[in-house]
Amino acid sequence: MSYSKALAKGMIIFMIAMVLTKILAYGYKIIVSRWLGANDFGLFALALAIITLIASIMISGIQLALSRYIAYHREKKDPEKIKSIIAATLQTIIITNVLAGICFWIFAENIALFFHHPEIASLLRIFAFLMPFYSAMLTLQKIFEGFQRVELSTATDLVLNGARILLLGAILLTGMTIEGVSITYVAATIITTILFWIICEKSLAAFTKNMFANNAKEIQSILSFSWPLMISIIVHIIMTWSDTLLLGFFRTASEVGIYNIATPTANLLTVPAVALTTVFMPLMSTLFAKKETRQMMKLYSTATRWTFLIALPIIVAIILFPERIINSSAGIGYIEGASVLVVLGIGVFINAIATPANMILLAMDKTKFMMKNSIIACIVSLGLNFYLIPKFGIIGAGLAFLASSLIIAILRMVEIKTLLQIIPLDKKIGKIVMISILAALGAAALDMWLGTWIMMDIWRLGANIISLGLVYVGLLYMTKCFNEEDKEIMRAIVAKVIRKKEIKASEQMP
Repeated sequence: MSYSKALAKGMIIFMIAMVLTKILAYGYKIIVSRWLGANDFGLFALALAIITLIASIMISGIQLALSRYIAYHREKKDPEKIKSIIAATLQTIIITNVLAGICFWIFAENIALFFHHPEIASLLRIFAFLMPFYSAMLTLQKIFEGFQRVELSTATDLVLNGARILLLGAILLTGMTIEGVSITYVAATIITTILFWIICEKSLAAFTKNMFANNAKEIQSILSFSWPLMISIIVHIIMTWSDTLLLGFFRTASEVGIYNIATPTANLLTVPAVALTTVFMPLMSTLFAKKETRQMMKLYSTATRWTFLIALPIIVAIILFPERIINSSAGIGYIEGASVLVVLGIGVFINAIATPANMILLAMDKTKFMMKNSIIACIVSLGLNFYLIPKFGIIGAGLAFLASSLIIAILRMVEIKTLLQIIPLDKKIGKIVMISILAALGAAALDMWLGTWIMMDIWRLGANIISLGLVYVGLLYMTKCFNEEDKEIMRAIVAKVIRKKEIKASEQMP
């Protein structure tokens, strides 16, 4: 199987799972936001952001390096080394996060007062139990990806979000409070972590017994590789969460709630990027181990191009219909988030296009480049957030995110151009952008006509998305924007779908 076909196979599995995961995760936030209201939802989001920030920092770099190490040693056919590395990584991550959770429990009131919201102290104590399980779950996902078991990595998110909604439904029957929502969030994470720990132990690598051994050598090896990556990811995490935290510090809880509805809506653009790069990273590590530079360049171009193709109509829909998207999902109480949704969407789109470049830097051991990029972008993000949020609130936070996204994307693309002498997006990109503009004009014209027939925003939004997608894909096909690499991927996807139908039909035959 060619690497493009391998990318296509993994991509279609992951795209389907990612869409389902995003629907469940987004649905969970919509239910909670509608039930609690903007103020209480803002408090919930702020407390969760504080805990998630620290938990993510505690595992930064290490679990991402783990995916690369597993793929590398699988190519070298060294299963015992893989078990030792997995055990050492989980041992380190769980111990550090347990200690961090204890600190949060003790100092919850002080942290809450620092953010001028004493109401979140009880939530911080609840979320303190989340830390070791959340970090272990993220690490397990990287283990699955290192073994190229994308379906297990995506199943983790599906089960997690499904468990959250099921447990949320259970407390809805008895009356939902902000503390009850927080408890179900933690419980869903614990259940998911235990389940997939057992699956990983039974089906991939029996590593648990190695966790009680002396793993100092493996820990030292991982840390020596990942320390620049750790710094890079720490500053990236700070950059990611600084907007929510500083909104909580300078502004009201309601603004935090509105912003945290706009953010996951904009992050729908990450679906193609995450789908591609989750498959892309192990393939790139394998190619790097084999020193197949030409194949690396080809795969990088394919991943970037497909991210652009899939994400473009999504950002067009966000730019055209932001108020309708917000009102259809969270309700009229969050409509103030429409403007910032557009700003965030553009920033996420830029980030998505540059994500394959970041993964190739990791595969090539260029972690110091990643560290430098993240530090520069983080400084810009923090500076702009401190300046803009007190004056402009959520719009200021969105503009800071957009500026930092643009800077880090440029840095990544320039570095890959220097290393591999390649620009991933070809001359056809201009034609694709023009097609997206024509599709947008068609969708806008249809929307004006529908306005006299359909009044409900959610139905009009559905018609908008369908018309935009059909015109966009149709024009791409008619103007011959797909190259041979694209056609190979599409043939692989179609072949996979047909095989599934044939298997299903044969199973149903008497």
